[in-house]
Amino acid sequence: MSADEPIAPFPLTTARSSATEAEIDLYTNGSCHVLAVALHRNLGWPMLVVTDPTQPSWVDDDDPDNQIDSVVHVFAVNDGMAWDIVGGRPESQAAEWCEERFGTMMPMIDEVFSEDGLAMYVEGASGEYDDDIDPHRPLHSYTDEDVEEAWEVAKRALGLGAEHRAKI
Repeated sequence: MSADEPIAPFPLTTARSSATEAEIDLYTNGSCHVLAVALHRNLGWPMLVVTDPTQPSWVDDDDPDNQIDSVVHVFAVNDGMAWDIVGGRPESQAAEWCEERFGTMMPMIDEVFSEDGLAMYVEGASGEYDDDIDPHRPLHSYTDEDVEEAWEVAKRALGLGAEHRAKI
């Protein structure tokens, strides 16, 4: 299979994506948060961060109970569905999907409603770079251009557009 051919969705995915293998690789192996931010910015959907406290990305040397959990995956959620580049699945199955897809030991859910809420997980997103913590934040920084590119992919691969805006 070439990197440009669509592939079948992963288990527990009920709404099929037409993303290519290369796009699925990009947005499931380190840039899932960029796609979730694109859906959040363009459609107003909150984000669902699946973390694993058994694999912290940072632990305070002075207080081992103070840690930043690793981020397993980030979805955007709407009407009970958790969306990523693979497609959509019931939000209630997002943690189970991460267990199957990524081998997550103890998935925990953190629903965030803004990019500010996501900032604790993103390197340099707090506005002030902290040399002690930021290199250990689990998600890489991103640019507006990264988000715009992810939105173009999401529109095509997931068939989403302005008609899918969150109902307020």
